Amino acid sequence: MSRRIRYFLWNKTADFGTGWGRNVQWTDEGMFLEHSGGGIYFSRLLDSGESGKKWRRAAMEGEFPEGTLTEITFFACDRAEFVYKGETLPLEKLLLSPELSDNEKLMLTADSTQQTFRNCTDIMMNQVQGRYMWYIVRMRGGSVQQKLTQLRIWLDGFSWLNYLPEVYREDVQGADFTARFLGIFQNIYEEMHEKINRIPSNYDLDHADRAFMEWLACWTGIENSSLWSDEQLRMLLKRGRELYRRAGTVDMISFMVEIYTGIRPMILENYYAPDAASAIEAWHSRSYQREPFSFTVLLPKRAVSSEEEHRALFMILQQCKPAHMKMQLIFVDGDEAAGKLPQKICLDGRTALM
Repeated sequence: MSRRIRYFLWNKTADFGTGWGRNVQWTDEGMFLEHSGGGIYFSRLLDSGESGKKWRRAAMEGEFPEGTLTEITFFACDRAEFVYKGETLPLEKLLLSPELSDNEKLMLTADSTQQTFRNCTDIMMNQVQGRYMWYIVRMRGGSVQQKLTQLRIWLDGFSWLNYLPEVYREDVQGADFTARFLGIFQNIYEEMHEKINRIPSNYDLDHADRAFMEWLACWTGIENSSLWSDEQLRMLLKRGRELYRRAGTVDMISFMVEIYTGIRPMILENYYAPDAASAIEAWHSRSYQREPFSFTVLLPKRAVSSEEEHRALFMILQQCKPAHMKMQLIFVDGDEAAGKLPQKICLDGRTALM
């Protein structure tokens, strides 16, 4: 049952940039509202190359917070030109024109087949038919976190109905119901088949998606992967084998902190000091602990910019430190203060971190 699946895809700036929108903007991360309020987006014209073509399915991915509305309307017709103010103009030019109001555009194409879906991510179309297709996305709800990261639209290709005896196609209404019913399972099969075909590309960490990287992180001992950005997680996974072997070491802890903050920390145990006098002074300082199995991580205050980042950094340190050791995180004023701290010199060989 392997057949070529035809679809159109929007998932980057160049794709969304072929359309026109108001109060929306787009990047390679998706399309989202510029500020709180409503936004609207008109897509470019899609040409199936066949009159009366059926469009059967669409799938959206993104972030749709509770209380917001993402409405998408699909249109289709067999005409590529419409008459506007006595002049015949290309349909795409009219749709993407900022001079025409939304109502004018809708009135011009009122006789087109159309279907509207609200807050749906997996869409089955049964009324959209025509050679040319376009869509309108409306975002409402006042949340700037609302985002459409990917949209795919499938053409109505080969139907599983063709595998059944001809008697199932004799009655038009019955055949339409049967085709749509089988279409549910066909979509599941095709989506699963596509995921299987994409598995090799997932192992290329430069192109793997977020969901796969989070799954892979569980196997490499990276906990709470949500704390890391996509690029940080890619870097950690690329060095996952090495980090796993060096778990609990100074180098591993320093690397993790540097990836998250961009600054390499100074890690001191209470036996680290350049000389005996400094060691005695460090023992009496409130910044250090007397327990032999304890260490301190020192960073300039600019390493984190919010309480949330502070908590995340502390969680990362708790995950990668040796389980039997106590740890404290201290921020100092400026890079100069960090440079004057004692260097790593072990006086008695009792250091716990290697």
